Amino acid sequence: MGKIRYPSTRRDNIVETIHGVKVRDPYRWLENNEDPEVQKWLEEQDELGKRVLSGYSQQKDIQKRLSELSLFNSMSTQGIVIRKRRKDHRFFYLFRYQNDPQMRLCYQDGITGDRITLVNPVSIAADGTIKIEWFSPSWDGSYVAYGYSKGGREKSTLRIVKVANSEHLDDIIPNLLYATIIWNKDNSGFYYPFTSFTPEENGRFAGSIFYHRIGTNYEDDICMISGEGRKPERVELYGCENSSWLVYTRNQGVSIDLVVFHPECASEIIVLLENQSKIIPYMYQNSLYIAHESPESGQQISHYALPSPSEDIVIQRQTIPYKTKNPIDLLIPFNESLIIAETENVHSLLTKFDLNTHQSEIIFGNEEITQIVNLSTDGEEIIMFGVNSFYSPIQYKAYSPLTKVSSFFKPKISLIETEYVCKQVWFQSFDGTEIPMFLMYRRDLDTSVPHPTIIHVYGGFGISQHPTYSPFHVLWNELGGYYAIANIRGGGEFGEKWHRDGKLENKMNVIEDVIHAAKWFVDEGYSTHEMIGIRGSSNGGLMVLSAMMKEPQCFGSVYASAPLADMIRYTRDPIASYWINEYGDPSKAEEFHYLHSYSPYHNVSESVEYPPTLFYVAENDARANLMHTTKLLAHLQEKASRLSSDSPIILWVRKQTGHVGGMTMNEWIDFWLVELYWHRINLEI
Repeated sequence: MGKIRYPSTRRDNIVETIHGVKVRDPYRWLENNEDPEVQKWLEEQDELGKRVLSGYSQQKDIQKRLSELSLFNSMSTQGIVIRKRRKDHRFFYLFRYQNDPQMRLCYQDGITGDRITLVNPVSIAADGTIKIEWFSPSWDGSYVAYGYSKGGREKSTLRIVKVANSEHLDDIIPNLLYATIIWNKDNSGFYYPFTSFTPEENGRFAGSIFYHRIGTNYEDDICMISGEGRKPERVELYGCENSSWLVYTRNQGVSIDLVVFHPECASEIIVLLENQSKIIPYMYQNSLYIAHESPESGQQISHYALPSPSEDIVIQRQTIPYKTKNPIDLLIPFNESLIIAETENVHSLLTKFDLNTHQSEIIFGNEEITQIVNLSTDGEEIIMFGVNSFYSPIQYKAYSPLTKVSSFFKPKISLIETEYVCKQVWFQSFDGTEIPMFLMYRRDLDTSVPHPTIIHVYGGFGISQHPTYSPFHVLWNELGGYYAIANIRGGGEFGEKWHRDGKLENKMNVIEDVIHAAKWFVDEGYSTHEMIGIRGSSNGGLMVLSAMMKEPQCFGSVYASAPLADMIRYTRDPIASYWINEYGDPSKAEEFHYLHSYSPYHNVSESVEYPPTLFYVAENDARANLMHTTKLLAHLQEKASRLSSDSPIILWVRKQTGHVGGMTMNEWIDFWLVELYWHRINLEI
């Protein structure tokens, strides 16, 4: 690619002594994203990135194939919500027709009923930047509350649509984050939580629960439970049609609590579980089932019978004798059974557990590399669940005791699954821990010689990397490359211990796992270090950058999307209060030292030439502060210029999108096209 002339970047002599360590911060001035000097610098960086990657738009054949792999009738991974009617069931879901820029809100009556569009986001904004984030039908299925956002901003605006005529009510509630809605049985109103990244916002406290009466102004909503005086926490509500009890979880990022309250005596909350690492609740009638896990008691399933409200409420916990070593992902009660989705060696299993006989049977997924998502049921007659895999986009299946498993929806795509190979391999990390990894490639690929390889990683927050369809990895396979997803520590693939082994002082385990995934490809003859690219987003971006800092010679290409990079000043952002339990607090000496040991910004070597690195950032990212990217970008570019390095270190800025997307499908295609081009020119495929 040749030597690149980077934009001029001011370098300040800022040195602080923190816990006895001298910490240099020459690019602190880039933290002020509103500063005109920073804005001008960003424009110059964006122009450079567009210039270096200008050839990406010339990949016409690849763009055409990406479109074929992306544009088809599809359903959302958010799942199906079932509402039982007198004669049949009404199913609500998000659906995208082939040429739609975003998912529509749809419903149908009966398994074979016609699909009817309730809300098409294009009717809200014709430019395709409106995305429906969530939806919640009333218990009788006659109304749907839903939230939409614009341009990737995570805060949504609530509207209510009447199913009978697709007309909207006048009710509007703005600025909702992670909303969950529980309707009254008579449709007169609903409860909703208020979540914020700051303790207070516009006079509302984070973690509060409000009641909205239909037809009134949201500013008059009643605060049922106040979050005042508590740290910011994410609250999720749960309820059911035949119970007036409300259940909610509150999550401060450190641990999760399970709380119940009754609107008739809302001042009296009852904490059922505290300090859990995982809580998965499901309410049916007056029964509450929970899969939960804590370091002290491990994983278990509990049942609570919720009584009629009275002055002296006593709620007893019963332990369900379901035994499994696998992490439980989902559960729902169904007749006299529990339907449980669990993960066994990163494969999903769907199990039916009889509450009377305590016998189990596997319903689905015994020998398939799939992910089961979003269980839903009417409680008695039918269960719906989604199935995702690497070479088949999400499809939905129905289960009933009579018909067993049948298909509800399966997309038709331009791909033959048998032309590809997906297998699970295991590699050994630095400390002898066996790490699983999914390896994908074209079936006719000559595996006796090395090929360009991309390794995807995340490794944090207990989030598992399950089998998921993506046009990106399919296209990379078709070009003749290996694609791998490494299930490194820090995720939830093997429960909370796997997560604990990759958080706080154990983050270096995750970084070593990334490095040893790359070394496995070389040791096995699948690839060479010069032919290996790594990619990660958010926490995954932090992990790939930290791995690059530790052993840059292991990688030929690096892609970091919305990463964290300055782990000494990351707590400046209010949202970081949710992250401290994952990373640690740099104001504490012991935690500062391990954060400083792997923080990418603080570990740039004076004499090392780093591999080609592409930073991707989103204009409306509400989570990963832009300063993480800009400060490290400036630092790496300064070193590259001084060493006369030919390895490009560049930035790509995506407009009108956020941390978790918001792009139209054509923008997704363009997004994948950029990264594919980056790896192609650096790994020479």
